[in-house]
Amino acid sequence: MCTLTLIKKTDQIILTHNRDENINRPSPLDPQWHMYEGRRLWYPKDEKGGGTWMACSEDAVVCMLNGGFEKHEWAGPYRHSRGLVPLAALAFKNTLDFVESYDFSNLEPFTIVHINSDRTIYAVVWDGKKAHAQLVEEETAIWSSSTLYNTDVRADRSAVFQLFLNSKTQPSPEEMIDFHNIADVGNRENNLIMKRESGVQTLSIFQVALGAANFEANYLDLQTNNDFFEAHSQLA
Repeated sequence: MCTLTLIKKTDQIILTHNRDENINRPSPLDPQWHMYEGRRLWYPKDEKGGGTWMACSEDAVVCMLNGGFEKHEWAGPYRHSRGLVPLAALAFKNTLDFVESYDFSNLEPFTIVHINSDRTIYAVVWDGKKAHAQLVEEETAIWSSSTLYNTDVRADRSAVFQLFLNSKTQPSPEEMIDFHNIADVGNRENNLIMKRESGVQTLSIFQVALGAANFEANYLDLQTNNDFFEAHSQLA
């Protein structure tokens, strides 16, 4: 898994994530508020690994994709599920504190995108040896998991995303959900809503839209067609 897009506007940041997973993996628990290291976090919980692929606190968001810069060879068993990393990252003050202090050892490669409370955005890639943190200054971006999508497919997906942005220069959260539902790169194995003979397919769409002091989260379970919504304001 997975696919993640970023839209950064003057008054809003929109993160939208498609989760690609094997249909035989146990279904996650519906998203709700949990306590983790003293912080309230809203996320769907993976029953198998105990973690998640995307979570938001009252003022920050972390989203995960499996794999680093390129596809890796499995070298497990690993210390714990990568799904625990988004929760751990949100327990730190900010991304840089997380990168400097977190124990990455013996974890399978991953990429996270972290929106901090001050609305700075970092992409962190753990390649199995080193954590690479990069400030994301672009107003738009798309990431696709290196474990599922090779370099050519990732380029095709970026091209489709750019075509969409050419017609929607300031897309709304609803328009981003539509893009994640219908974006077509030419075959069902690599579309944003994907399906492969191996049993891996897109199971959900999770979006968080952040304002200056609030967020709105929308979670669409594509297996059950259930829709979960949560809003929070620091001004309330």
